[in-house]
Amino acid sequence: MSFWQEHFKEICSFITPLLIAGVKYLLRGKVKLRYIVAHDFTFLVNEPRLDAQGNVLQPNQMVHTRSHVLKNFGSKSAEKVRVTFNYKPQYLNVWPPREFEQRFDDNRRYIMVIDNLMPKEPLTIEALSINAQLPDVLSVRHESGLGAVQGMSIYPAVPKWRIGLAMVAMFLGAMTVVYWLIELGMYVAAKP
Repeated sequence: MSFWQEHFKEICSFITPLLIAGVKYLLRGKVKLRYIVAHDFTFLVNEPRLDAQGNVLQPNQMVHTRSHVLKNFGSKSAEKVRVTFNYKPQYLNVWPPREFEQRFDDNRRYIMVIDNLMPKEPLTIEALSINAQLPDVLSVRHESGLGAVQGMSIYPAVPKWRIGLAMVAMFLGAMTVVYWLIELGMYVAAKP
């Protein structure tokens, strides 16, 4: 028996996951735009709100802040990203700083148009409002589809060596499953 005949199953079980991973890598090329509300807080400022004559309208003021984070998790650039707010926020800040176009639709909804969002690129939109509620984000779209709301949770950071160890274990497990399938196929094929 030659080396190839003797170790055919092991070689196939090693190569098959690599081929599948390679095909999957080559076929991906989609925009995966996600957005979250990363921060939403109301500050109670103990400073009176005054009118033009100096009369106290309110004994304190409310400052509302909200952080919206957009990120393209895909491998293709998201073109013409449109973020639609219910109305224009009093104050708006975009980080990292970049140019964007401001529009209003027929219903006076405020729309931010960002030329593109590269793969894995995050964009944070900070809104601030004093003594008024902040507008909600009604939709996030790009040229070829809709952005999806992403849930957010806090979890502890995992060391890279643990992630690497888990990836090696999953790869070995996939190779073992392929090996068993080849064994099963050879057993079934050898039965009269």
